[in-house]
Amino acid sequence: MYPRIDIFAQGLRCSIDQTAEIHAADSSSNILYDEFFKHRANVIVVVLSVNWHSYSSSAMFEQAKKIVHQAAKKRAKIFFFFEDIFTLYYPDNVRGDIDYIDYDLRADSDIGVNELDVVKFIAENIPFSIFHCEKVPGEKLKRYPKYTIHYLDWYMAAFSATRWIGSYAKDYQFSSDFEKKITCLNNRKSQHRVMFTSFLGNWSNDILLSRNFAATQDDLDKSYIHVDALTNKVLSAGLLKLNAALKQGPIDGLANVNSSESFISSVRLSERSFCTLVTETRYLSAFPNFSEKTLKPILAHRPFLLAAPVGTLQLLRKLGFATFPELWDESYDGIDDHAARARAIMKICKSILNTPEQDLKRILATVKEKLEHNAAHARTLHSSIFHQCSAIK
Repeated sequence: MYPRIDIFAQGLRCSIDQTAEIHAADSSSNILYDEFFKHRANVIVVVLSVNWHSYSSSAMFEQAKKIVHQAAKKRAKIFFFFEDIFTLYYPDNVRGDIDYIDYDLRADSDIGVNELDVVKFIAENIPFSIFHCEKVPGEKLKRYPKYTIHYLDWYMAAFSATRWIGSYAKDYQFSSDFEKKITCLNNRKSQHRVMFTSFLGNWSNDILLSRNFAATQDDLDKSYIHVDALTNKVLSAGLLKLNAALKQGPIDGLANVNSSESFISSVRLSERSFCTLVTETRYLSAFPNFSEKTLKPILAHRPFLLAAPVGTLQLLRKLGFATFPELWDESYDGIDDHAARARAIMKICKSILNTPEQDLKRILATVKEKLEHNAAHARTLHSSIFHQCSAIK
């Protein structure tokens, strides 16, 4: 996906790409703009799109600033939305950015955020509010003490607003049949995905796995997630079994995990197991965040475990989704220590994998109403997300 900046105001709906060319805003953005304006009017909405930081240009920002300042002559405030997670940098870093691994933006004034710098540039001398796809705790960020950052996931709202998501959720029915005990789907390589898929490899006959990357013992050894020696031994054994089982390639064979066809195929894979272990985009983060990956088991009418930033289950509940404390201990969601949180999740997975299939089918039937609620709720997720900011002026 190429970077862009979408700008909305009364009589204005445009998109600026990295060449600074101006285009019409896409349909999903228009849906969200209309939803947002149910709660307020006479403001300007500026959306920084996914991966904008990777290929963007100064001309892109200059064009956005020009349009925003022209529109602001008649309006009081700008609302900025970030579709993707913060990209960080140290001023003395030659590359300019750094990996997003457990940095405390609330305590370290040396860490900069590219997105917030762009906001400062575009909205010079104009009042504004900031909405971010990660739920940032109430404390101020050290380098940006004047900024209050509200939660609103524009990307997930746009994703749920697409027609095929709504149609699929509406037509899909609950089924208690399944072949495997846990589904775990992965595309890009990251440390937590290597760890969790290695663990599941110890039960290769009971899992449905897509892992579109090669993992080695060196990946486990160099992980930022420091688990104990016994857990490391279990991970190493699982990794060997998993690599042997995957020599013929990933089970799903999805070439493009971002297309609607691939997404629906992934939902069907989730349905083929009792539950899904969702390895979210981010794990080593202090800010709750989820993506379309979590919607896959939800649309499949399946329970889920989240390998995600601390507090993400709580965020889902706040947005109206049901979780499953009656099935397993969900206190893992509140464990700040990443290794301890991982061990708690793996303990639940082990219990599921050691439970007879017939027992799991009976358990699944007990949460049918929750599963149906979640699938239906996914169709209106964008309304729930916008409701969270309805009181923010």
